[in-house]
Amino acid sequence: MKMLKMLFLIIFYLVFNQNSTSAEIILKPNFSDEQIQILNNASKNPYFLIADQLKYLYPKKFINSGVNLLSKNIGLSFITISAKPSYFKCFENNLLANADLEGIKALNYAYLGLYKLSIVHYEQAQSLLGVNNVVDNRIINHKNLALLYYSQNNLIKASINNELLIMDAKQTSNNQLLISSLIFKATVLLKKGEIKQSENLILKTALLINNGLNGKRKEQACYLQLGKIYLQAKKYTEAKWFFIQSLTLSNQLNLNEQKIESLLLLAKVKNIIKDYSLALSDLIIVKDLLKNGNSIYQIDYNLQLAQTNSYLRFPKKGL
Repeated sequence: MKMLKMLFLIIFYLVFNQNSTSAEIILKPNFSDEQIQILNNASKNPYFLIADQLKYLYPKKFINSGVNLLSKNIGLSFITISAKPSYFKCFENNLLANADLEGIKALNYAYLGLYKLSIVHYEQAQSLLGVNNVVDNRIINHKNLALLYYSQNNLIKASINNELLIMDAKQTSNNQLLISSLIFKATVLLKKGEIKQSENLILKTALLINNGLNGKRKEQACYLQLGKIYLQAKKYTEAKWFFIQSLTLSNQLNLNEQKIESLLLLAKVKNIIKDYSLALSDLIIVKDLLKNGNSIYQIDYNLQLAQTNSYLRFPKKGL
């Protein structure tokens, strides 16, 4: 309860402090009930970052439209017209066209933050095409469904759709999709408390897959995931080592968001092991990186900074 109150105090500060370079985030008057629930639940995972959940407030950042920008805008404009049934006669008796329409409806509802309705239409799109679905369509539908179900904390349905993604990735020899799906699977396992299974999945499977030109990016993602696994397992030496590896690759690849995430998690570990001054050094770098955007991490930065400063000021009290 104290953490939740602190979360909303920081949100209030960010929204109304006009001097903050990251004041553009978080509370919006048009957030849906599903998005508000995500916000309410954001501070409940004691191990990782609040931003891990806040990412799901912004559907355009995690939903794959599957179409180019022009086609997407035409489709979204089309379904928002107060149309008579005659507008949709062109879709009659055409499974592919009907499935595409359901996908556009799902995308529209997702963009409105109505995730449950979006799920209904993505499921409908999938059922219209069945097993004969074009593989690219299957991948888009299952990926979006996995993420939408996960945002609603339905881990069973998220896992089912992700397993179908893994099957398609193997069938099409898409190693990039395979690794990202395995990392997602490890994330779900970790949320369920299955730490050893999550660890084995990354160490013994994901890291061993040859991913060609994109190998370093996926390697970085695997290291970050391993750091989280060991953090939840309270193996802080291992967690620190993998977060450092993640940060090193993020620097090499110039991945700004991954740098911020790695540094914040490093600061969290360093606070736990009482390396308070080193944690503060990481947070100073984060402050500078946040000037370039990624403001969903501002809450984690503020919380970590407040915690680090309290440790430095009152070390004997263990605050």
